[in-house]
Amino acid sequence: RAWGTAHRLTGEYDQAQMRLRQSLQLFQSLGTRWQLGRTHYEFGQLAMARNDVPTARHHFQEALSEFEKLRAVHNADQVRSILSQLQDAASDATLPHELDSQNGHFPA
Repeated sequence: RAWGTAHRLTGEYDQAQMRLRQSLQLFQSLGTRWQLGRTHYEFGQLAMARNDVPTARHHFQEALSEFEKLRAVHNADQVRSILSQLQDAASDATLPHELDSQNGHFPA
């Protein structure tokens, strides 16, 4: 997942998607929910970078689901904040392109 994040941050979106897909498959096979949540979160960030709000929303919802199952309250709250911003952006017809730590960005 770290490679996927690095590729996203440098604008290499296709490589980021490939690495994140690999991570998702690995974490699904291992059954590691927190890692699945983090990977869906990164997929959401990638989709936002591509201005693909429906895909971003899907992955943030998946991340939220994993975090809620684990009762990872802090992580779930951060993702809820992002989903709220996406909802607000849809109402305003704007997209928040970057989220900082105050808005729910997890460290890589």
